[in-house]
Amino acid sequence: KRIVLVALTHRDYMKDANFGAFDSIEKLYGYNSTDFIEYLVQNKIHLVIRDHALGKSKKYEKYEKISSYIGHEILPELNDIILAFDVIITDYSGLYLDLLKLDIQLGLLRFPTDKFVKERGLILPDKVLSGPLVIESMESLLNLFIKEGVDNSIWEFRKGLSNLFFEVDFLKCIDKNLECIEGEILK
Repeated sequence: KRIVLVALTHRDYMKDANFGAFDSIEKLYGYNSTDFIEYLVQNKIHLVIRDHALGKSKKYEKYEKISSYIGHEILPELNDIILAFDVIITDYSGLYLDLLKLDIQLGLLRFPTDKFVKERGLILPDKVLSGPLVIESMESLLNLFIKEGVDNSIWEFRKGLSNLFFEVDFLKCIDKNLECIEGEILK
């Protein structure tokens, strides 16, 4: 069985504090809950849902057969068990940056109506942060599930992001960030 972690960041600007991981998945283009559940069962994929500690998550009865819920009070630090997962789905969570160097399938949930960038002041362009890892539809989510490892093009992208965010030398870090932003402006 493949184990998939779904861990999303906290959206403190949303009116519904109970907005959780499945609410986000259900917004994907082409989503159909019956097809989704059937696909996971047939392909022996189990979802582990871990909503952000600041959210007030809820359980979803219709997904009980294909998922488990781990509250932050049970597992405060995901990094302690991160290597147990075959695939990780996140968004703008800091978890995304933690995983860049690990050989784990990684997908970023992206929603056109999500105001995260505007509301939280994320400076880097969305394209820089998501690149080939983006999940906007049911099809892209299911494709992520069936991959066995990180392919070379995505691996190169992740290495580039890792270098961008994790430069030890302060001046080199500034140079890399400015170069990346300049590249986006000149497009």
